[in-house]
Amino acid sequence: MRLSVRCAIAVLAGIGGFASPAPAQDGTFLIRLGRDTVAFDSYRWSGSTVEGTLLVRTPATRLFSYRGEVDAAGAFTRFEVSRRPGAGGAADLTISYEFTGDSARTTTVRNGQTETATLAARNVVPLVSPLYSMGLYERILRQAPTGAGDTATVPILTLGSRAAGQTRVWHRGPDTLAVQFPGGAFLGKLDADGRLTGLQGFETTVKIEVSRQPLMDLAPLAAGFAQRDAAGAGLGPTSPRDSLTATAAGATIAVNYGRPHKRGRTVYGNLVPAGEVWRTGANAATAFTTDRPLKFGDQTLPAGAYTLWSLLTTEGGTLIINGQTGQWGTQYDASKDVLRVPLQVRTLPSPVEEFTITVDSAPDGGSLRLTWDTREFTAAFKIVN
Repeated sequence: MRLSVRCAIAVLAGIGGFASPAPAQDGTFLIRLGRDTVAFDSYRWSGSTVEGTLLVRTPATRLFSYRGEVDAAGAFTRFEVSRRPGAGGAADLTISYEFTGDSARTTTVRNGQTETATLAARNVVPLVSPLYSMGLYERILRQAPTGAGDTATVPILTLGSRAAGQTRVWHRGPDTLAVQFPGGAFLGKLDADGRLTGLQGFETTVKIEVSRQPLMDLAPLAAGFAQRDAAGAGLGPTSPRDSLTATAAGATIAVNYGRPHKRGRTVYGNLVPAGEVWRTGANAATAFTTDRPLKFGDQTLPAGAYTLWSLLTTEGGTLIINGQTGQWGTQYDASKDVLRVPLQVRTLPSPVEEFTITVDSAPDGGSLRLTWDTREFTAAFKIVN
């Protein structure tokens, strides 16, 4: 089911200051991950005030209500957010910001406990979510400089952050704008009135696609999604973490990894990038440990802890075993590679929805299998005695 969102992010810092939105500007953005709508962002500007609702469905349904005020120059003077479960009830988190000069005074109330702090924040745009606050991206894209190769820097402050950050915006082509996002760039288009008509994150690790709709009331949608959650039919995490421990010919092997879903999308050449090292899962790097040395072909892997990476195509692949551990899945360091192992590939009779790693046992060793969509990749090993 395709849904939408009330997002309340206003005025963005551009070169030389802020640009104020037009009066009574509003809309709802549908944020999709493949065939699934994962969030909605609805917002309305009225004069110097923005109000909105962000509906997030993963890992469970939540509603974020926000309200912001800006001064005559378009700079935020106040921003407040409350979070509550999608089924309704009292807020379990509220955060308010009072902006003065180069700083922000924050007040956080979480589970009845109040905390205050002051942080450096000059001309920032407060955002409820760095991933789903599409009203923010609309205004960031408006700040793109006209000179070829030029970029504009926009200060931002994510809900709950202890420090302000920044992003950049630039022209990707005559009618396409880019905004910096971890792992790549979001690409969007504005209409003649400066409204965001669509955005996609296919060059990033999050792969979202955004479309604009008329303003929607998100409360009834949230209630319906919360009922699905309660019945065990909600979206859950977008890429749930999983682990396995297997015994192969006397060796104990453990794997911990994120499991992305196909969600109707093209996997190889898209979710698994062509010609680029893939994290072999999602989110944090895939962890691999063995308590016995393993021999892949004529290469020996000592007992120990590693991370798994790969180069995969529909025609074949390479398993990369790396000595760095504990890092995020975008932090690959080739200088720490331990082994590169050719993978055998076979075509499956039907597609597998969720990326899966398994370890099989054989009399003198076993095999490591990576399965997703219509391909299975296998690396056989023997135990070193």
